[in-house]
Amino acid sequence: MMYFKSLLTVCCMTVLSFVSAQSVINDNCADALPLVLGDECTLEPYTSVGATAEPGIAPNPTCGAYQGGDVWFTFEAPASGNFRIEMSSAGSNAQWALYSGSCGEFTQIRCASSGNQLSGNFSDPSLAGETLYLRSWRFLNASGIDF
Repeated sequence: MMYFKSLLTVCCMTVLSFVSAQSVINDNCADALPLVLGDECTLEPYTSVGATAEPGIAPNPTCGAYQGGDVWFTFEAPASGNFRIEMSSAGSNAQWALYSGSCGEFTQIRCASSGNQLSGNFSDPSLAGETLYLRSWRFLNASGIDF
């Protein structure tokens, strides 16, 4: 993993292990799972297996051949506007999109759909203090994936 010392706050999501489909509690935007930002990456396992689509909640992501079966996360951007997102899965089939706004009124900030794009640094002071939403799904498949 590569860390940038100039970043004050880091948000990381990386694959470690599998989670059962019964644990999908963040299937809908209103139930987005809060992520805690820290100074170091913390590896956490998640899944979208068993998740369903929620029509009309957000425009389809601009990448990753979205077919449904997404899960949602939320976090507050740090005062510096600096954070990092990392994600991986088997075959790099997990995808993500980052949004500003609120459920039903989203603006996509970035969409990540391949191995080297699934990790990214953000440095945008205009996002400071804003609640952001992270959506994850499986590439070209609504059945979900562990990531």
